[in-house]
Amino acid sequence: MVTTGYFEALGTPLRAGRTFTGADTADTLPVIVVNETMARKFWPRESAVGRRLTMGDNGRWITVVGVVADVHHRGLDMQPRPEMYRPHTQFRYGGPDAAAVPTMTWVVRTAGDPRAATSYARAAIRAVDANLGISDVASMEQVMADATSDRRLNMLLFALLGSLALVLAAVGVYGVVAYSVTQRTHEIGVRMAIGARPADVVRMMLNEGGRLAIAGVVAGSIVAFAGARLIRGLLFEVSATDPLTFAAVALGLLGVALFASYIPARRATHVDPMIALRGE
Repeated sequence: MVTTGYFEALGTPLRAGRTFTGADTADTLPVIVVNETMARKFWPRESAVGRRLTMGDNGRWITVVGVVADVHHRGLDMQPRPEMYRPHTQFRYGGPDAAAVPTMTWVVRTAGDPRAATSYARAAIRAVDANLGISDVASMEQVMADATSDRRLNMLLFALLGSLALVLAAVGVYGVVAYSVTQRTHEIGVRMAIGARPADVVRMMLNEGGRLAIAGVVAGSIVAFAGARLIRGLLFEVSATDPLTFAAVALGLLGVALFASYIPARRATHVDPMIALRGE
């Protein structure tokens, strides 16, 4: 149940028809506004505007006058359900002769900081009825933050653990590849002693290190792709197998491996070939 101006205040886009106006009173034609999910479910191949429905056994028909965008009322991680909105002036709990609903949630749209308008909103409500109680005043940012606080905490923990794992993997890759190249210092010296150029030696080390890194990234990506399904339920409008994330991590680890191959190989090319031969 909503009042006139609700959709405009909340910023819910109108897809077809109209929203409620002051002309929708208890004495006029009963009307509703439905969301896109309800329109697609009950009128899949035609416009929902102008269609009618009835609820219960009272035989009273209600006309659809508008279609609005879906809103995640039950949570950002839940798919929208078929929903309809009725004018507050045309609805009474317990029948047409019952009293109006005892509580309401007001949505106030402001041009500036909404917190600064709180006192004015309270004053406006008290001007209508000084006995009305007002509670749970919050900005939409606060409402969104409260709705996603648990999810954000879980994502923060996952991000910290994932970052730690990525750093450890990068350090491990660098250490292993750098140690492997360093172990071949004498081989590099021998190659240079028989005529190999420093650029050729560095290129050879980068090719070998790159092949190993690519094999490791491919194997790791397969494992990560399979394991990503375990966190699918914790994500909202983000794929668990996001290609951009996979590509960024793969390129990062490849870069670390190539860097780990380049530095010791470059250092080894400066070794005097005679010292390398003497060592052999």
